[in-house]
Amino acid sequence: MALTTQPPGTALRSWLPPAVLLLVSNLVSLVGLVWDVQWHADVGPDTFFTLPHLFIYTAPAISGLTSLVVVLRRTAATRAGAQDTGQVGGRSVAVLRGTFAAPVGYLIAGCGSAAFLLYGLWDLWWHTVYGFDAVIDSPPHVGLILCDQISMMGTLVAFAAARSHLLGKIGITLTVGVGFAWSCLFAAVTPRSVGPVGGMALTIAGLGVFALLLGLRLLRWPVGGALAPAAVLVVIKLASDPFSVWAARWYAAEVGLPLRDHAGSQGRLAALMPLLLIGSAVLVEATLLLARRFGGSPRWAVPLAGALGGVLLAMTSPPGSGLTTGLAGAVVGAVAAWLGWMAATLIDQSSTEEITA
Repeated sequence: MALTTQPPGTALRSWLPPAVLLLVSNLVSLVGLVWDVQWHADVGPDTFFTLPHLFIYTAPAISGLTSLVVVLRRTAATRAGAQDTGQVGGRSVAVLRGTFAAPVGYLIAGCGSAAFLLYGLWDLWWHTVYGFDAVIDSPPHVGLILCDQISMMGTLVAFAAARSHLLGKIGITLTVGVGFAWSCLFAAVTPRSVGPVGGMALTIAGLGVFALLLGLRLLRWPVGGALAPAAVLVVIKLASDPFSVWAARWYAAEVGLPLRDHAGSQGRLAALMPLLLIGSAVLVEATLLLARRFGGSPRWAVPLAGALGGVLLAMTSPPGSGLTTGLAGAVVGAVAAWLGWMAATLIDQSSTEEITA
């Protein structure tokens, strides 16, 4: 059977709508998250059926249904003999002995969304048994956080597969920034300190450096691959800070619940998003730029760049860090940089090689 080809412009139209829907789901989830974290901090307990939770659970519904439609369309196209260019979510994975042909990005996003909804059932049971949820790091919530990160990785793969287009690169930039903003929640459930080392600071340093190297490697820009996602993070921080405080207080007034005595005027999750991620991005880019200019190998340049960026983030992240935390930040940053670099390499392969499962 002859392979069919797409007319000019069809490729752009085919990959863009589903990828944008995945990104929209990530943004909706982030809105619900910053709102819910602020609610737990300023008001306290909540039930399963709240407005912030509506945003949080709408997100996997959007990404899950989008992924399902893309998989079914890709399967039908494969059976019709259409050529798989890999631009729609990466190369296809043969699922259930070839019953379905699933673009790897949408397979990841769909599985993350399905698992998220299953953890949501556990969260509903948790609320049914224990009533109010007084803390953000309950067991079902930890599972929900991890599943949402999986879905965001699927979004990243979907945009990376189409990075030959400018909109694909913009999607990568936004997804990395949103993903890091979301992952700052891990710092909120990390011990503030472990002996002389700041646990929260190291968490932020590791996640921040990982995001910077992931974006830099995927975007492949001479300059700006790390700076662009860092700038997105700063915009998210500046927007989510006033929004989360206003939303929590407005909703508390609507449902007739009082604020806690220590309710502040600063967004709790926004406070964990480091403004100096921009500075860390500058250090990372400058180090790798010098390494390329003098013929340095990525094997040592990437960990060195990560170590420098990790020191800056660890020393400047809450709750205030000393020399010991800074030294630990260098180690964490070096490891996180290499992991981010390798993760980007795997994403590259998912959009250029045939995969079977």
